[in-house]
Amino acid sequence: MRRTFIALVALAFALPTWAADARTCGKTVLNPATGKLDCIGSDTVAGASTLTTQYAVPYVSSSGVLANGPLLFQCSSGVVGIGGCTSSYPGFKVSGGTLYLKLADDSSAASTIAGNINVQGRIYSAVQTVTYSATPTFSAALYNNFKLTLTGNVTSSTLSGETAGQTITFLILENATGGNAFVWPPEMKGGMSINTAANAWNLQEFWCDGTYCYAKSEGQSGT
Repeated sequence: MRRTFIALVALAFALPTWAADARTCGKTVLNPATGKLDCIGSDTVAGASTLTTQYAVPYVSSSGVLANGPLLFQCSSGVVGIGGCTSSYPGFKVSGGTLYLKLADDSSAASTIAGNINVQGRIYSAVQTVTYSATPTFSAALYNNFKLTLTGNVTSSTLSGETAGQTITFLILENATGGNAFVWPPEMKGGMSINTAANAWNLQEFWCDGTYCYAKSEGQSGT
């Protein structure tokens, strides 16, 4: 599988940048004599060949509809789109030796991978460092981990965008003065009473069912 993926990436970066006429062809087909894609159909460009359907490859119609499966586009240097180059298409890019995958257009949409995943390396989720306010908001649509340093009392807080099956972790810190109160979002069930000592840390994890998020433990704290 690894060799197949490497071959796919190599093929993707070998593709030329698509000109405007190539994306508006009635149909594109592979010319076995030249190894290049020719444009045929109602929007045929000058010099295109008419080939049998056995050489048909995925193509984008004149109305912008993708047919015959995914088609790779070299959208810019190091960036490959699957099916097109607009934000509505998934794709991948390589930057600084790191491969980035975009599985869904909307950051709040779920991307489903069927089957097992064997990761030889770290798996981690970004942390949202929430700026202190008396009424902070924690965006679970974008993050699973939250860090908040209290410089005053939190009288109410909001959790937004959580989904069923999501695990959320909170790290609530007291500043050097301490004595600051924290009120959990109303969706959180079993939230710990935080340690308000100077420089105290409070850590607790929750599991969400789509309506509420339930504490997975009593929470931990220290100074």
